[in-house]
Amino acid sequence: MGIIERIEQRVALPGDGETERSRKTLATTVLFAASLALSIQTPALFFNGLTTIAWQYALFALSSLLAGLLVLAFPRSYGVVVRIFLIVSILFSAVAQVYFGGYTSGVYAMPWAIMLPLGAVLFFGAGFTFVSLGVFAATLVALILLEPLAIALPPQIETAVLLSINTLSLALLCLMVALASLYLLRQVERYRTRANNLLLNMLPESIASRLKDSSETIADAYGEATVLFADMVGSTPLFADLEPAEIVDWLNEVFSMFDRLVDKYGLEKIRTIGDNYMVASGLPVPRDDHAQAMALLALDMLRGLQEIPTRQGKRMAFRVGINSGPLVAGVIGESKYQYDLWGDTVNIASRMESHGEAGRVHISKATYELLKEDFDCMSREKIAVKGKGEMETYYLVGPKSG
Repeated sequence: MGIIERIEQRVALPGDGETERSRKTLATTVLFAASLALSIQTPALFFNGLTTIAWQYALFALSSLLAGLLVLAFPRSYGVVVRIFLIVSILFSAVAQVYFGGYTSGVYAMPWAIMLPLGAVLFFGAGFTFVSLGVFAATLVALILLEPLAIALPPQIETAVLLSINTLSLALLCLMVALASLYLLRQVERYRTRANNLLLNMLPESIASRLKDSSETIADAYGEATVLFADMVGSTPLFADLEPAEIVDWLNEVFSMFDRLVDKYGLEKIRTIGDNYMVASGLPVPRDDHAQAMALLALDMLRGLQEIPTRQGKRMAFRVGINSGPLVAGVIGESKYQYDLWGDTVNIASRMESHGEAGRVHISKATYELLKEDFDCMSREKIAVKGKGEMETYYLVGPKSG
C-alpha cells in the first residue's frame, strides 16, 4: 500500500463519500509537502544570516507539519485545521513578500498566497472559496499599499540564495498545480466511470455508445426478435407475513438469479417493474437463434426458482410468456433514459404471460414455429386474447432429447 493510500485510509471517516475522502487525502498530502518544501528553504536562510525570515519559515514549516499530523490523528478536525492553515499561509506569504522587498521584489513568496484560493476550491468547494478569494484580494491590496515601505526594508541577499528561494518557491507552485491537476483528473475519471456504469445498467452497451456519440433519437426496427415476460403469481398472500426488508431481499435474490441467466445466454434485460420481469432476444444485436436462446432462458428461470430455498415454507412461482416477431426498440426520456420495446409482438408476449399458468412457459404459435424442431411443446386449447380473438398457443416442455 502506497503513502497516499495509507493517508486516505487514515483520514477517511465512515460516513465520507468519495469526494470527501479525496479532498482530505489531498489536503493532508499538501500539508506534509509544504512542510518539506519549507524545511528545505529554512537552512539556507539561516546560513546566510536571514534569521528573522528564517524563523518565520521554520515556524510555518512546523505549523504545516503539525496540521498534517493533527488531521491524521483526529480526522474530524480536518475542516478547522486546514482552513486555519490556508489563512496562515496567505499571512505568511504577505509577511515574506514585505520582508523581501514588497509585492514586486518578493513575488517568489507568492505560491504560499495562492494556496488559499486553490486549497479552498480543492478541499472545501464553493462556500469557502468565496471567502478565500475575498481574503486573497484584500491581501493583494494591502501589499500594494505597503509597497513604498517594503522597498526600503529588504536586506542584502546573495544572488545564489535568492535563486534557491525562487527555485524552491516555483517548485512548490508546480507541486501544488500538479497535485491539483491529478486530483481533478482522478475525480473526472471517477465520475466518468460511474456515469458510464450507470448508463450501462440502464441501456445495452451498443445503445449507450450511440447515445454518448450522438444526440439523435435512437429508434430501430427489428424484423425478428423474441420477447419474454415473467410475472409472480399470488404475491399478496406470499408476502403477507414478511417484513418489508425480507420481501425486498427475497425479490433481489430471485431477480439477481434471473439477471445472471440473462447474461449467460447473452440476452437483453429490458426492465423490472414490481414483480414483473421483461427480457428481449435478438436485439440490439440481431441473432438467428433468438427464440431458442429465450426458450433456454425461460426453462432455466423456472428451474432456478425451485433451487432457491423456501421462506417460511413458501416458494415463489412465476408465469412466463414468450412471443416472437417484428418490433421497434428505442430510447425514451431525457433525464432518466429507458430502453424500451413497442409493437404487437410485445403486447402478445404480455398476453402469453397473463394467460399462462404458474411454473410453466406459455408460448405463441409464432414462437412455436421457431422452436418446434429443437424443443418439445404441448398444444393447449385455443384461448381468447383481448384484441386478437382466439389464438393457438403452446406450453414449452423442454429441449428434444437426442
